[in-house]
Amino acid sequence: MSDFKLTHRKIDPGWSPPDHYFDSLPDQILKKIDENPRSIWQGYRTIIYASAAVLVIAFGIFRFTKSDDSIDSVSIESYLISQQAVPEDEIIAQFDEADIDALAPELRWDTSEIEDALPHHVTPLVEQP
Repeated sequence: MSDFKLTHRKIDPGWSPPDHYFDSLPDQILKKIDENPRSIWQGYRTIIYASAAVLVIAFGIFRFTKSDDSIDSVSIESYLISQQAVPEDEIIAQFDEADIDALAPELRWDTSEIEDALPHHVTPLVEQP
């Protein structure tokens, strides 16, 4: 293997810097920096605009979309009141045991009221002699 010497030049680079170029280079660089000062705002402008756009889009998504698709009891009651042509039997048929159990705490009937209402609204099954 032959010795490789870094100091030995076989290829001419083809160019050379002008005389005394590196003597005035730092002054030229500082002069160009002083002519165009950049503020912090210019460096982070894109990031600030992008984050503001993300916040606006996120606010719009959460503001204008409904997260709750359930119907509240007030709208059901107002619908039922407006639809008085619907017979009570059809409404009662839609209730199951779970619905009745859920309504039980709201229905606070006194037993004396029930006993008073029964004879007037219920026809006897067996006629008494």
